[in-house]
Amino acid sequence: MTPFQLVTERLVMRHLAVDDAPLMLDLLNSIGWLQFIGDRGVRNVEDARRYWVTRQIASHTRHGFGHFHLARRSDGAGLGICGLVKRDTLEDADVGFALLPNFVGHGYATEATTEVIRFAQTASVCLVSSRSPKATIPARSGCSRNSPSLSNAWCG
Repeated sequence: MTPFQLVTERLVMRHLAVDDAPLMLDLLNSIGWLQFIGDRGVRNVEDARRYWVTRQIASHTRHGFGHFHLARRSDGAGLGICGLVKRDTLEDADVGFALLPNFVGHGYATEATTEVIRFAQTASVCLVSSRSPKATIPARSGCSRNSPSLSNAWCG
């Protein structure tokens, strides 16, 4: 059986795995994560594994969706995560992403969120995203409040 993947021109997204703990450790302690998402108290690889189980697996189990591991197709380099998030403060799913600092500004977030929005459409997941500065990424991905291609959903 082929593992689940979302593939774009430059990216491959797959379910996160325990082996991704080193990437998660770097990501959870990156300046962007700490500034825009917050300190999760993850200080070592074992903490990252625990975070993966308690947050990521729990989301996929509870909601049927969550974040995906985001890698560059050309060399397999782990860039970060992108996926659907169910936040307690929002009625519907949100598109969420985080990239390691050296991969920001290359269009990876736009490319990844575009594919995640496509995935959400095929899975009939309603989306909501209005937070700044991330809200501009889904908007650039072609998702808008009045988008006819996203019935019962909006982003941006």
